[in-house]
Amino acid sequence: MAEAERNFTWKNSSNSGIGAKYYNLIGFDTDASFLASFTNLFIGEVMRLDAIDLPLFAVYAEHTGKSKVKPFVKLQHVMQTQSSKIQETDLEIGIKHLTKHIRCTGIFSRIATSALSEDYYMARIELRMAI
Repeated sequence: MAEAERNFTWKNSSNSGIGAKYYNLIGFDTDASFLASFTNLFIGEVMRLDAIDLPLFAVYAEHTGKSKVKPFVKLQHVMQTQSSKIQETDLEIGIKHLTKHIRCTGIFSRIATSALSEDYYMARIELRMAI
């Protein structure tokens, strides 16, 4: 895996970040084979892939505001560069309430792949609370 990331802290103490990741397997010789499956690459909100689905490329941008409820937004795009060329684009918008350990997130996803006849869209609202 190779990753590049850049974070920015603004005058009002909010944070932004951009990044890119590349996942792949490198063969040592022609007789070597990598047969791992169920490696659980949780990339994106919908894509649950294994090492056999590599190579993958992901880019993202995110921003977290500075307030008691810490509003945030994240846009991410993940793509499989070979095989069925699955692509997933996610938009996350939400708040994190630090004193009560609560996080509420709206997630909107688009999946495109040669295995489907048309694009698939998903939306969900997630509420998490830690004790």
